Amino acid sequence: MTLRAKATLATAATGRSWRMLGIVAAALAVIAGMLAMADHARRQADQARQAQAVMEQARSSGGNIDALTWRALATLHGAPSQAVIANGVNAYRELTASLHRLRRLGVPASRTAEVERRLGEAYGDGFAALLASRRNLALGRRLAIERFGPAMTRFDAAITRLAQRQDGIARAAQRRTWIGWLGSLAVGLLLLCLLGWQLHRIQRRSALADQSRAAERRGEQRLHALVRHSSDIVAVLDSAAHVRWLAESVRATLGHAPEDLLGGPVIDLVHPDDVHEAARFLETTVANPGRTGSLSLRVRAADGEYRALELIAHNHLDDPLIEGILLNLRDVSDRVALEAQLRHQAFHDDLTGLANRALFEDRLTLALARVRRHGGQLAVIFVDLDDFKNVNDSLGHAVGDELLRATAQRLETCVRAQDTASRLGGDEFAILLEDVSGDDEAWEIAERLRHALEAPLDLDGRHVFPSASIGVERPGAEATPATVLANADLAMYAAKERGKGCVVGFEPAMRAQLVERLELSSELALALEREELFLEYQPLVELETGRIGGVEALVRWQHPTRGRLAPDRFLRVAESTGHIVAIGRWVLKTACAQLREWELRLPEAAGLEMSVNISTRELADPNFAAEVRATLDTTGIDPSRLTLEITEHLLVEDGDLMQERLAALKAVGVRLAVDDFGTGYSALSYLQNFPIDVLKIDRSFVSGIDRDIERARLVHGIVDMGHNLNLSVVTEGIEEAGEAALMREFRSQYGQGYLFSRPVDPASIDRLLAGGTILMEAS
Repeated sequence: MTLRAKATLATAATGRSWRMLGIVAAALAVIAGMLAMADHARRQADQARQAQAVMEQARSSGGNIDALTWRALATLHGAPSQAVIANGVNAYRELTASLHRLRRLGVPASRTAEVERRLGEAYGDGFAALLASRRNLALGRRLAIERFGPAMTRFDAAITRLAQRQDGIARAAQRRTWIGWLGSLAVGLLLLCLLGWQLHRIQRRSALADQSRAAERRGEQRLHALVRHSSDIVAVLDSAAHVRWLAESVRATLGHAPEDLLGGPVIDLVHPDDVHEAARFLETTVANPGRTGSLSLRVRAADGEYRALELIAHNHLDDPLIEGILLNLRDVSDRVALEAQLRHQAFHDDLTGLANRALFEDRLTLALARVRRHGGQLAVIFVDLDDFKNVNDSLGHAVGDELLRATAQRLETCVRAQDTASRLGGDEFAILLEDVSGDDEAWEIAERLRHALEAPLDLDGRHVFPSASIGVERPGAEATPATVLANADLAMYAAKERGKGCVVGFEPAMRAQLVERLELSSELALALEREELFLEYQPLVELETGRIGGVEALVRWQHPTRGRLAPDRFLRVAESTGHIVAIGRWVLKTACAQLREWELRLPEAAGLEMSVNISTRELADPNFAAEVRATLDTTGIDPSRLTLEITEHLLVEDGDLMQERLAALKAVGVRLAVDDFGTGYSALSYLQNFPIDVLKIDRSFVSGIDRDIERARLVHGIVDMGHNLNLSVVTEGIEEAGEAALMREFRSQYGQGYLFSRPVDPASIDRLLAGGTILMEAS
């Protein structure tokens, strides 16, 4: 409990004590007053009763005067004796003394005045009768009868009234006495009840306070335990960024004992390269009360190594409970390492470790920009291994992969530190030469590469004599990356046409080779009308069950003169000329119609899904989503059974536009997939920003995964990342059972590749579906 909370409780307790004392004092004062009133009334009652007794005595004395003294005049036959007179005088004296005692008992003179007056009258009349009786007995007797008797009657009536009045006064005083005692008793009982109620309240509040303090203690103990056992580091800094308090968790995370760091500047633990940024961050946090900020930095552990930490700072300098900068530090070394590995994979070829096409094009773009700004010259060398397909077909893909890795190593030994060697795909490589002095230097490097690549290799016990066709392009400052690569590619094809194993520089005449592409472009315009395009379908297999869960539609071209053309022969041309829009529309309609046909004919196709690739130009069309909706309505396909596949690079060409286009497609209800994941830019950041449903891992990740532990770990991380983003994961290019088994173990939902089936015609899919064929036995 905090000092402020304790002070508040103490103040409240003191206030309650003073209130209790006030209540008790007031109640005691009331009781004392009522007791005093009762005592006063009791004394008044006693005096009234005593006065009554005196009046009774006075009445008795009056009777004595009447009976023994004066009335004797009326009854005696002679004059009264001296003894009778003396008795009467004594009775009178007693009566007078009784009246004086009434005064002393507090009976006011106004109340006894009539009695005294009547007594005086009777006394006077009596003596007058006595004196007359001595001279004339008859006269004395007549005076006694006529005057003394009535006077005594009036006296008796007056003293009777006084006695009655005193009785009423005594009764009233007695009532006041009882009221005082009963009131005191009632107030006392009320006070006891009030004290009992107040004590009950105090006890209840005390119990609640004890419960609150116990709960607070438990909360503090729980908080301390959480902080102590948390994997995060919690620290409090003062305004000078010195450590005031540090959680025990720093010992497990960084190996430091908390007491060793107390009082020291936290900046001393930061990596030298991060010190400036960390100091500026802390200064900004200190200068802005209530500010919250975050920072990633490296912090030195007890073993001298640096850990990557994510820091969140809260400025609580104005909070009297903290009075410092509250830091939360989380060890993100594993995540940073995985991100770095994924970034490396995103920009490097997994098989050879060279830069991939994305990184090469990025560096080429930057190099051309530097040439335009600062001058200088650069060159691009395009390398293609000769007859590589024969190596794969005759010696196997494993030997082919070894040849690609050996080629990459030879390229790296021949280029300079400032140059970039990359694998563009397949057996194609490119080298960016920056700051070359002229054509001769670029040519010398190309020839050195050619000679290095021609050296024999011993691959898996087999002798291989490789060669390479090399094209060289020396672009001008205004060239674009696409033009540079296209020219270098043309030069490489020219080298192949000249017999392979040679170096050829680009010449404008080589553009004649573009004629074929132009011809293909013009022929593509008629290919749909002539029904020369057709679709094949490659199954997507549920790895757990081995059953077909969907198919991917793949377009083919049966050219009337060139024969069957694979997509790589004409889709680039279609993309560049815009024919891809019409072709894509046809592919979508045909694939959906085929899915509907399967659904109507084959019960086994009830849950089958269709995947269709879409191009950049299709996505750029603002009406594309409406066309997809119209196609689904026309064919009667449930939108959720259609998956549209896009390549990674589309996500970064225009992020805002892609967001808009993909959101429109999601509104239609279709699923979206990222194809060839890992070959472009978006390996980490873009997956969270776009409404993606499916992640398709590229073949380059999967090839030989069952023989490469590091690659297996990387792929496992990618699959887990996909699951964490609530994505379905499809693994492409599975060609070996070991690859399939490992991906099934990694929880990839679907697999696709030659191990299960090559792309086949609809009739073959009919047979697979109708027969309930399991393409791979689930373990």
